Amino acid sequence: MLSLKRVNFKSLRESPRGFTLLELLIVVAIIALTFGVVFIFIVRGVTSQRHAIDSLIAQDKAQKVVTRLTKRLRAARPSDIGSYPIAEAEAARLTFYSNVDGDQLTERVTYEITNETLTETVLKPSGDPLEYTGTGTTELVIEHVRNEEGAVFTYYARGANPGDPPLAEPVAVSTIGLVEISLIIDEVTNMLPPPFQLRTLVWPRNI
Repeated sequence: MLSLKRVNFKSLRESPRGFTLLELLIVVAIIALTFGVVFIFIVRGVTSQRHAIDSLIAQDKAQKVVTRLTKRLRAARPSDIGSYPIAEAEAARLTFYSNVDGDQLTERVTYEITNETLTETVLKPSGDPLEYTGTGTTELVIEHVRNEEGAVFTYYARGANPGDPPLAEPVAVSTIGLVEISLIIDEVTNMLPPPFQLRTLVWPRNI
């Protein structure tokens, strides 16, 4: 015989429904933590991508500067007052004479590292007779240069080959036959991408 059980509607009405306050707080905390972790990964990804783009831009700029420096140094020549083609030769500073703008005058060009920044100063001779006076025009050409102690330039004697011992400081400019230029660029230290290095060898033609 089929029997029907009596449903206790009162117990159903009194049964717990929904979340308690504690359960709701736990769910909110889990959601917030999840979003926080995802947000951190997104920010790190965007930051890394930005640093990578900045690094590529810096590499391109540094390559152009080194190409220009190499061209000018290779064409170094005596100054318009008869000075030797290379005027100063230090690890963080190089001064030489070269025609940088295609006119009839020979400019005095200085590349120097100051506070991890490579600057370029061009001084054009003036007056009658010609003189190299004044400070010239200085341009910031590369930032974030991480060379140890700013040592960008290394000098070798005439007839030297890559790998031979460099000239000891202070360098006598009349003995220089080869100049090595090395730049280590790092937009942001201790973060990817790693530092990149540009290195080139220049044999000035007129020394």
